[in-house]
Amino acid sequence: MFIFGDPFVGKTAILRALQGLNIEELFGTMGVDLCTLTFLVGDEEVMFNIWDLSGNRKFHDLNLLFFKKHPFDGGFLVFDLTSRRSFTNISYFMELAKKASPGRPVILLGNKRDLERVVSKEEALSFAQEHDFPYFETSAATKENLTEAFVTFGKILLEKQ
Repeated sequence: MFIFGDPFVGKTAILRALQGLNIEELFGTMGVDLCTLTFLVGDEEVMFNIWDLSGNRKFHDLNLLFFKKHPFDGGFLVFDLTSRRSFTNISYFMELAKKASPGRPVILLGNKRDLERVVSKEEALSFAQEHDFPYFETSAATKENLTEAFVTFGKILLEKQ
């Protein structure tokens, strides 16, 4: 699966928080990084190999190549609730994800829920509903809704089997 969005929206912080690691002093992902996480979905353990893709536009060609060479089961599009630009840019990442993984599930995450927001819940929900994406507001700092989002993704994958 992938986790994708603008730089500094908290993609790596989300993965590190779920691993119980320190999320302070993170640097932007250069290219791609791989993380493996396991969640209990119902009574089944589900392991995810999560490709943390850089949101930096200078890695655009690398991301396209990566998407072409690695079929994904779907993934997460992440924006920062404190950044209007990251929300606006989520459409760009959505188009890349649709091309690379057509028909695969995508969950939209509005991250940094613990901070003062500029993107309203209503507009994020409207975007998610328009594209038929489940939506969660998360915080890597407090771990709010992180496990729930991944378990939901696991349920979607298990239902498709």
